[in-house]
Amino acid sequence: MVIALMLPFVTETWQIYLLVFVLQSAPATFTPAFPSLIPAVFVRSRAYPQALSLSRLAYDFESQLSPLSAAALLTVVSYNNLFVGTAIGFAGSATLVLASRIPVRAEEPVSTTLWQRLPLGLKIFARTIRCVSSC
Repeated sequence: MVIALMLPFVTETWQIYLLVFVLQSAPATFTPAFPSLIPAVFVRSRAYPQALSLSRLAYDFESQLSPLSAAALLTVVSYNNLFVGTAIGFAGSATLVLASRIPVRAEEPVSTTLWQRLPLGLKIFARTIRCVSSC
């Protein structure tokens, strides 16, 4: 949100590159994190494949509709106001994320550190069968 609010005050080209880099770092983190949380919400559920499909559908729609809606809004509002609207959207998203809760699974210890989980994650990754070409 802060980065989007800084964009109207940019005066140099390097500032644009820096702000866009920081702004695009968030989706780079979110994109793999979001699908990885779906199994935590739908533990042993038949709804998991549908939830995964719907989340991908929403992600694809958002990636198509965001530029279109921004272009449409630019016909009626100034670009500075569009940045303010983007910041408000980020704040709304953050509020919704903070208001949601992921269920805690009883069989997993809750207070583990990254260094405690890392060896298990590497073992699971090594045992997972992956397709080299089309499956």
